[in-house]
Order: sequence, then structure tokens, then C-alpha cells
Amino acid sequence: MENVTFQCGSCGQVMAVGASSVGQQVRCPHCQQVVLAPAPTSPAPAAASEAGPSAQQPAGMLHEAQLSVPPLSEIESIFTSPESNSDALFGGPPRGLVEMPPDPLPPPPVEAPIPGPADLPVLGPVETTLTYQPEPAAPAGVDARTEPDPAAFQLGPATPSAGIAASTTVDEDALARAIPKPRIRPPADRGGWLIALLIVPLISYSVLATVAVIYLRFFQAPPSNQPHPLEMFPDLEGENPGVRPGKKKLTVKYHDHLQEKELPAQLRTTMGKPIRVGDLEVEPLSVELRPVVFVTPGSDSVASDRPTLVLNLRLTNKSENQAFYPLDPFFERRWVAKKNNNKDGMPFTYLTVGKEHFYGGPLSEEDRRVGRETIKGQKLEHELEPGESFETFVCTNPDDAVQEAVEQSKRPMLWRVQVRRGLVKTPHRGELSACAVVGVEFTRDQVRSAAPGPD
Repeated sequence: MENVTFQCGSCGQVMAVGASSVGQQVRCPHCQQVVLAPAPTSPAPAAASEAGPSAQQPAGMLHEAQLSVPPLSEIESIFTSPESNSDALFGGPPRGLVEMPPDPLPPPPVEAPIPGPADLPVLGPVETTLTYQPEPAAPAGVDARTEPDPAAFQLGPATPSAGIAASTTVDEDALARAIPKPRIRPPADRGGWLIALLIVPLISYSVLATVAVIYLRFFQAPPSNQPHPLEMFPDLEGENPGVRPGKKKLTVKYHDHLQEKELPAQLRTTMGKPIRVGDLEVEPLSVELRPVVFVTPGSDSVASDRPTLVLNLRLTNKSENQAFYPLDPFFERRWVAKKNNNKDGMPFTYLTVGKEHFYGGPLSEEDRRVGRETIKGQKLEHELEPGESFETFVCTNPDDAVQEAVEQSKRPMLWRVQVRRGLVKTPHRGELSACAVVGVEFTRDQVRSAAPGPD
């Protein structure tokens, strides 16, 4: 079978293939590159051989007459192994120099068309150059009338070289307009339930607080219409009628030390100015510093060795059909403060001079119960009929240093006096006897000295 020889397009070496491989891709035994085996050309006319190489022939092609083809036996075959002609005793099996692929090679990939300005996803100009590399000249004695190597044409970066150069410049503004701009989607609102959980209770609280303020401002009774705790409290103790018998010796413990609460202005008065609480009118007449006389049944009366402070009062019953005892010996009982600050049993009647307090009167409960002692002229067990009035007094204990405290006082003094005010209506228990505290203010200049009072 006749072999066809041609020059390798990659390394330029001469290689031979069988006639059946003409027009197909074969592997070069020298550089191991896959090349296309060209078809043999027909002999040129005689006129062309005589004329010699023409200038019109392509560059790198030689005339057949100029090639000296060696004998067929001297041409290296690509189908036999070099070791087959060697003198080696041991050699491997013969193998061909050209390795044919078991299957036909796939067709060369089709190059994609160059994208237009609107399709390129890149910015800036893009330059491409198509460069042609001429085939190297064939050595002497080798037929160069073969097909040009397709690998000679390559697509690469633009370099200054001889050949064909094609340059394409892409419009930068067109590319910028062609690039799709991403859409920025706002974040999803996931805090709605948290806002509702925090805001709704606050709004509800604000509404309720506003309603409460409006109610307290416009609908609640003003404080002036509500009685002060010292203006009305239960009459549960005492010896005169109007108190239940089982409660005569009962000592009531009032919450928050009611006896020491600040006395409001509506329960205060001054000398010569009457004040009314319930059905009782109290008018302070005078304050004097004098001795008092102790009266004991079956014994002579005894005047106190030292003077004591006396507050003279006029009491009037203003009711139409009620009779009651405005004073009570229990209200004027003597009481001494305990060392452990225990104020149980403290009376509501006491004198305040500066920071000192003088509680009750000169007689204790035991003195009245056992010795039946009284103070001469003090009508603590006198009953007032409707419209009736009488004069009486309250005093301090002569054993207390009241005179010294009054003489040194530079500020007004206050004398609290507990009295009965008559009956009051209650929501669940009907009408009950009630008490009140009246405060009398005076100064040191209003205190006068006098002899013991009349019988």
C-alpha cells in the first residue's frame, strides 16, 4: 500500500501515513500532536515544471521537480517500530509509530460568535486580534505542496505582529446600560407582634389612668366635705350614759396613733370664738394659772400646793331633741408616757407647749373609781338638755411643770379637748353616739393668774 508523506504542521518534521488515513487526523510520531493528513496533489503540468518556481506560487511551497525523494526503502515508516530492524536479541513486539484513535475524533468545537455590545457582561473596551503565522519553509527534498495547517490560525491577545489584525471596541455606556441592576427589596417586617405586645398594654394603662384622674378630679367628693378622723370617732368609753356598760373599762387601740394626728383648721378656735361640732357648741372663755381643789367624799377638800393651768369653757347643746353629756371623767384621766414608747391608753385631751405634752388631768382612773375623787367646780358629769348651756373647765396636773413651760413659751400653745358631739348616722348601725376633738389656741400673754375657783 502506498504511503503519503507530508510535513507536520507543529514540529515541521516529515511523516508518512497510509492512503486510508488521508484526510483524517493522525498523531505525529515526533511531537505527539494531532494533525490533519492532507490529500496528495496531482502532478503539475510539464509547462509548469519547465518554467521553474513561479512567484505566483504560495510562500513555502516547492515544485515537485525541486524535491529529491529518497527510495521507498529508506523512508521511515510510521507503521513499524524502530526496534524491528535492530539487532537486539530480545525486543518487544513491534508497535506502530502512529497511534490511531479507536474511535473517530469528535469534530472540532465550533467557536461561539463574538457577542455584541448589548450582550457582553463586562465593562470597558475589549480588543481581540486574529494573527496569522506563516508556515515555516520546508527543508530541501521534501514536498511542501500540502494543505496549510489549521493550527496556524489562532485567536490570542493583541500583539504587534505582521499578519491580519482585527480589533473590536465595545461601547462602555452600552455595556453599562445592558447590565441588569439588582433590585433592593426592603427587609420583611417581623417586629409587628413585638410592638403590639409592648404598645397595647401601655395604651390601655394610659387610658385607665386618664379615666381615674378625671373621676377623682370631677366626681369624687372634695376633702373638705369629708369629716376629719378627730371630728368624728366612736364613743366607746366613759362612765356616763351614752356608752355601752361593757365598754366602761375598755381601752381602745386606735390605728396610726390617732391621738397625735395633726388637728385641721376646722377643728381649731381661739379665745372668745365659739366652734360647733355636731350638736355641741364649744366657746373658750379664758386660760388662767391657779391652784385646784381636790374633793374626796367623807374627807376635807384639799387645794393643790402648786398652781396648774385651767381652760374655762362654755358648752351649749344645739340639738332639738337630744340630751347628752358633753364631757366625761374618762376623757380627763391622768396618763404618763411609758419608757418603751408604748402609747396605749393615751387620752385625746392634752396640752402642747413647744415640744412638751401634758396629758389628761390631775386624777387617774383609779383615783376616781376607788377614792371617788373629783375636782371642785369641774362639771364632768353634767347632762345637757336641748338648748341648754353651762360653764366648766379642764386642767392639767399640778405636779407637772406646766407653769415653767408656759412662762418660757414663745410660740402659741394648743389645748386639745375631747367632747361628745351627739348622735351621728352610720350606714349599717343606725345612729350612734360620737366624739370629737376641739383645739383651743392661745399665747402666753393670754394666760392670767387667779385664785381657786368657786364651788
